[in-house]
Amino acid sequence: ERWFKLRGNLLFYYRVNEFGGVHHKEPVGCLVIELCRVQREDQSGLGFAFSICFDSDLDKKHFLMCSNQRQCDEWVDVLSECSYQNQKNKLLDLKNQIMDITGTDPLTSYSYQTK
Repeated sequence: ERWFKLRGNLLFYYRVNEFGGVHHKEPVGCLVIELCRVQREDQSGLGFAFSICFDSDLDKKHFLMCSNQRQCDEWVDVLSECSYQNQKNKLLDLKNQIMDITGTDPLTSYSYQTK
């Protein structure tokens, strides 16, 4: 059993001891949530499960299980949105909306260059 914590696009996982406590000091590992697919695994027979499959290794799936359907849905939604590229696209969409309204680029004062 593992306990997961998402920070930005980094999904850290930790050991859980025999009493259900989490060893927070050092993660066992980390998955970088980029160039991947996150999907529910309703037909897997694993209960409330979802998987992460990276474009670099489509034959390998990381299966994760949750306590209930709501928790599973929340993880899938958050992991589907957390990639750097997705966040950059959201920023550019918002920038364009602001430019349509104001006529000025709101990011020029922050030295952010869009390419």
